[in-house]
Amino acid sequence: MQLYFQEVVIPADRRLPGVNGFESVAKLLAESRLSVAWNAAGCGLGIYDNMIKYLSKRKQFGNSLLSYQLVQDKLVKVMGAVQASLLMCYNAQRLLDNGEATIGHLAMVKAWVTKHIR
Repeated sequence: MQLYFQEVVIPADRRLPGVNGFESVAKLLAESRLSVAWNAAGCGLGIYDNMIKYLSKRKQFGNSLLSYQLVQDKLVKVMGAVQASLLMCYNAQRLLDNGEATIGHLAMVKAWVTKHIR
């Protein structure tokens, strides 16, 4: 459902401070995309940390689960995705702070990070 307003006047004292048309909204959307990516990357760090804690406590056949290569392989894949996500977020943040980021770049970072952190 879409709403259309015609001849609507908003008094100056009721307007949001610092908002100057669609450019302000576009900036907010860009920052929110990057915020989603940062949050997902942070969740990935938490996932990895909890995996290590859990696997170090569990034993099978008298050995820590961390000692098995198949488990180590999965840990490497998770940590690789987390590190790549953090690097992408850092680079996108740097570009955004310098005014060089595009909405497409930020959307790609958000899409990649949220897809690979699971």
